[in-house]
Amino acid sequence: MSDYHVFLGSRDLDKGKTAASQIQEAGGSIEAIQLDVTDRTSLSTARQYIETRFERLDVLVSNAAILLNPKVSPEYSLGQAMQDTFATNTSGATDLVEEFIPLLKCSRLPRLVFVSSGYASLHRFANFTPSYTTTKFFTPAYACSKATLNMLMLQYNVQYGNKGWKINACCPGFTKTNFSNHDEQAGPANESALIAVKLATLGEDGETETTVNLRPGHVSSVLLPVRTLLRELRLVRQYNLVLGLEKLDS
Repeated sequence: MSDYHVFLGSRDLDKGKTAASQIQEAGGSIEAIQLDVTDRTSLSTARQYIETRFERLDVLVSNAAILLNPKVSPEYSLGQAMQDTFATNTSGATDLVEEFIPLLKCSRLPRLVFVSSGYASLHRFANFTPSYTTTKFFTPAYACSKATLNMLMLQYNVQYGNKGWKINACCPGFTKTNFSNHDEQAGPANESALIAVKLATLGEDGETETTVNLRPGHVSSVLLPVRTLLRELRLVRQYNLVLGLEKLDS
């Protein structure tokens, strides 16, 4: 893990640099780059920069997403919200992957991680229980975009899974970030990131073509090696919360 150098993509480069500096202070090797998944020029520029630096990309984490206000109006229809959401959450994710596939092919063990959502699971949403979330929310654009993202992950496995690529999707859970307006009921971001890190650092015998969900309160030894790696990098300072993995039925 200490051999990894992370490129943090951000639409706003200044905000990306601020976030990267916090990780650098904790001992991580990271730098911010400007990247907007809805802008093909931005994607191309980022890819060329990384190619110049390292000539390959070992891991790609597709994390960009938006959640638009589901309250529609004649001026802003649900259909338009669908188009705008899919432009980032699905089409943007596709353009991101397609841009970086040539660099991933240069890696000995390419790993591709799609950050999805529990709302992407048809089975889970249809069989909702209060133990999973507080309530069902009307978020058709977001939920549909993430369900499509899960299928995108499966489709890329058709293309590259038999070539040794590790391609998976994960839900980090309800996380305390700007995306959730730092909701007090949300979990800490440093804990939620563990599942994405685990999938991003899989070895040759690691799983592929899976969708996993991070939930507190369940013991899972599979996360312990990742905790150890993160502790060594000092990226996670608080890791006393018991976490677990649960496969999502889709």
